[in-house]
Amino acid sequence: TTAGGQRATVVGSETSVALSGLVPGAGELLISNPDAMGAAAATVVLTPLEGEEVRSQVTVPAGSTVAVPLPEAASVQVRVDADLPVTASATSADGSGTVVAGLTPRQDGEPDGLPTVVRPELA
Repeated sequence: TTAGGQRATVVGSETSVALSGLVPGAGELLISNPDAMGAAAATVVLTPLEGEEVRSQVTVPAGSTVAVPLPEAASVQVRVDADLPVTASATSADGSGTVVAGLTPRQDGEPDGLPTVVRPELA
């Protein structure tokens, strides 16, 4: 269920125990557990660009979706590490429409891929 109480299921992205992505902020991260046998324990790491990292622990019941609020930011680097394969997407809506961004599997040791911001005034 989403934070607003609506039923939600995330589809169309790959399942993995390690997911990451750069998503729009000020929305929700939806984590789904397609496993029919058990709950998935996941660590969610949210890092807004030019912001502080926030970590949380969530449990996603079997066959369910859990919503995690995203911080207010233009973009947020998201990392999900779970004990069972899960799938995750971020949703964000404003007056111009809705954006849905799926997270992708991350390999061991692979960097999160935060974009580089070049600031000439610091040179």
